[in-house]
Amino acid sequence: LGAAPQIDADRFRVEAAVAKAATAPEAAIEDALLLPASKSANALARIAGVWTKNDAHGAIAHADYLEDADLKTTFKNAVLREWAAYDPEAMLAYIVDLPAAEQDGLQAGAVQALTLLEPERALAAAESFSGQLATLMRRAALMSLAGDDALAALRHAEALPPGGEREQLFSVIAQTYGRTDPAAAIAWAQSASPEQLTNVLLGVARSDPERAIDILLTLPGAMDQQRMTQALFMNNVLSAGQAATIADRLLAQPGRGSALQMLTGAWAQRAREDDLNWLLANRSRVTTRAVAHAGINLARTNPTAAVGYLDRIPGELRATWISAVAEGYAQQDAVAAAHWIEQYRGEPGYDAAVAAIAGRTA
Repeated sequence: LGAAPQIDADRFRVEAAVAKAATAPEAAIEDALLLPASKSANALARIAGVWTKNDAHGAIAHADYLEDADLKTTFKNAVLREWAAYDPEAMLAYIVDLPAAEQDGLQAGAVQALTLLEPERALAAAESFSGQLATLMRRAALMSLAGDDALAALRHAEALPPGGEREQLFSVIAQTYGRTDPAAAIAWAQSASPEQLTNVLLGVARSDPERAIDILLTLPGAMDQQRMTQALFMNNVLSAGQAATIADRLLAQPGRGSALQMLTGAWAQRAREDDLNWLLANRSRVTTRAVAHAGINLARTNPTAAVGYLDRIPGELRATWISAVAEGYAQQDAVAAAHWIEQYRGEPGYDAAVAAIAGRTA
């Protein structure tokens, strides 16, 4: 460095410390700790990788000698990543032998190790753990299995005790199934439950949205159709054009007003211009309540935008829009809504608006 002052001194010292790690890893760490914090973290991670290839147990044990908590975590995670990459079985065996409290601190490395094992072997390994680590490892293994054999993954999930973890896994696996094998997933879900059909449909929509829409609109039950329409829209898997397609086809189906109202209400939150333009273009065929529902939802999330639409609303819907905006606005800020409505005193819709704001204020 003295002979070549133009060289980046810190970077040179990082490379020297990493080179030293092959024969003197502890000394290499001491060198790395003398660097600025931003450089020492990078050096420690690279030294950990070199040390782990030669002596994984020695490397992980040395982490406890690092006083800085952040650097200790950086070093330990780097050891676990490298160990998982070349010998995941040995790494898992090491974690299994640790007390439960120490296992929880090694979640990232353990889960990464599972991704390198056959899914069935990974599931067996997860049974050796408990608590949050076991949950994370089981989820990672089942997600890996679902990509190759979703039915096998579902069978494993079904064997779990009833509860939140089981339902979450069912949901995620069913979506994976719908995305990778739509026809088989739909056949399975139709014999399972409406909830699983919803999950499968979410997966189908991510790979084949037109097919998901066709399935949705041929459902015989209005309640099932409403719930699944809401799930598709709120999970952000439909474009504005696809939402309009569903709205047009729902409008043509008798007895689907509740599903249409739910769709337009959710649409107003995500794409207010598209939704409201569609409602206004079809105002002779949609219910007044659908317009009101869209106004409530829009005002709940963006009252300024909802108020701005008042000049564009047809005269016959003005009173409906005023009261709907007041109801949604009051859910966000009742005091501001009360000040806003004062300017419409005496207009149609004012009394209903004041009643909605008063109720929310109370």
